[in-house]
Order: sequence, then structure tokens, then C-alpha cells
Amino acid sequence: MTRTIKFDEHEDGVVRVTASEVTSAPNDPIESGDPCAFNLITGVAESDEVAADDVVVIRRNGVHTLSVVGADGAGNAAVAYGDLVYVDASGVVNADDTNGVRLGYALGAVASGATTSIDVLVDP
Repeated sequence: MTRTIKFDEHEDGVVRVTASEVTSAPNDPIESGDPCAFNLITGVAESDEVAADDVVVIRRNGVHTLSVVGADGAGNAAVAYGDLVYVDASGVVNADDTNGVRLGYALGAVASGATTSIDVLVDP
């Protein structure tokens, strides 16, 4: 371990934030499995929020099955295997790099305008 490491807890690829600090998620309260962002930090919630002052664990790595929308900043657009995907302010995962924060890579395809559950390699 290096001398510059501050928190060992980040070695396992998670961050812990107060639920009220999460800036985007599809559900309110946050549910385990929700793609979410904390400013520019993205990942998938590992825990449920019960109250706004709860600590939510956000996993910042791994492969997760998520609902992905075939859209980008200009409208409907297909998502191909290997495309970057982003989570927007409402917690929707799509190919919109203008209004979203990078979440990772699509490990499946989504037709233009469709919503499909695919595997996403979370790799912000």
C-alpha cells in the first residue's frame, strides 16, 4: 500500500455518500441497483435509502444489468456494444454525453428509441 492512500475503503470500488448529496437517480428514495451520480462520480447504488440523511453505498465498478434508453442529446439513437453510456439528471442511462455524466460501457445493444435491459461495465 502506498503512503499517499487516504481511504482503504475505496480499494473495493465503492464510495459512501449521504443520500441527499446524490444528484441523480431514477427513484426517490434511492433503491439498490439504481444508476446514480454524486456530482461527477457515478456508479450503481448498493443500498436503499430510507431517509435523506442515510449513507448510500455507490459501487463504481463491475458489470451491472441496467435499463438503457436508445437516445442521445439530439434525440433517439441506437446504443451499440462498447458505446459509452451516461447517467442523466433523472437517473436515465443513455448515450447522451451532453446532459449526462459518464457511467461506463454498454455490453449489449439498444435500438434507437427503445428501452432495453443490458449489461453495463461501470467504469467511470
